[in-house]
Amino acid sequence: GNNVIVCAPTGSGKTVCGEMALHAAFDRDMEGIYTTPLKALSNQKFAELRQIFGAQHVGLSTGDISINRKDAKLTVMTTEVYRNIAWRSSSSIGGTIPSLEQTPGWETNANSNDLKKNAVVVFDEFHYMGLPGRGGVWEECVITSPQHTQIVGLSATLPNALQLAEWIEGVTGRKTILVEAPGERPVPLKYLFATREGLFPLFRNPDAGPGSPLGLLGYRGEGQPVSDKVSPSKKAKQKKKSGDEDEIDIEKMPKGLQVNPALKRITQQRMQRVNRMLERQKSRIQNRGGYDDWDFYDSKPKKQMSAREERREKERLL
Repeated sequence: GNNVIVCAPTGSGKTVCGEMALHAAFDRDMEGIYTTPLKALSNQKFAELRQIFGAQHVGLSTGDISINRKDAKLTVMTTEVYRNIAWRSSSSIGGTIPSLEQTPGWETNANSNDLKKNAVVVFDEFHYMGLPGRGGVWEECVITSPQHTQIVGLSATLPNALQLAEWIEGVTGRKTILVEAPGERPVPLKYLFATREGLFPLFRNPDAGPGSPLGLLGYRGEGQPVSDKVSPSKKAKQKKKSGDEDEIDIEKMPKGLQVNPALKRITQQRMQRVNRMLERQKSRIQNRGGYDDWDFYDSKPKKQMSAREERREKERLL
């Protein structure tokens, strides 16, 4: 099949494209590889694919651990592990590559080809190619992948997807199709803050925030960017109007993205209760004369809490 790059917002189901590519390889009795940039993501995807394809058909290799590698048709691994395999496989067909030391989880054999039956490799979080330092690993994976291996890249944030697709097609010699699904994420985010009193919206507008239905613009048009050139008189009026209600400058933060006033009230009430409890504790110490907290270094009873003790007690009560 063709190489495919899928660019779609988070939560839109782009991972299904990678899973279908694995299904196509699995049904043809071929092998498939699913790569992620992080070991934690590899472990999570390993558990998900075991439920889909069966535990006996899915393996894992992250460098630290190797599970069911030899008998598995589908293997989940980190991108660096796949890069080492691709290097080794390209050397077995006459390529010239740097010498590889032993890689955890894999046998080092310069004459072996671990990808001879591999039909597809899925690169999750493909935008890591643009990261300084690690991006070269993804480039090497694309360059050293065998010609018979189909490449599927998944990403939600690829700024130059078209240029990347053209580059992959030129390097691999296989037609590369770009699938883009622009727009907002289909599963909006909600920002909540947990307190002892319950869950409260983090922002003044519950539908505001990155990835939420109203996004960073807040509501009622208050998220429109404000000009940097503000006259001193207008700036003074805005400051007088806002008063001390909000600590964040109204010019820089839309009203809808300001902290929920309910959270501020809860914080103030909590601080008042803590301060009252501290005052009661300090009064009890003074009434007892402080002999329960004897300081053996200066041989004098402590009449009151020190600033450090008061700070620690306040942190404990909060």
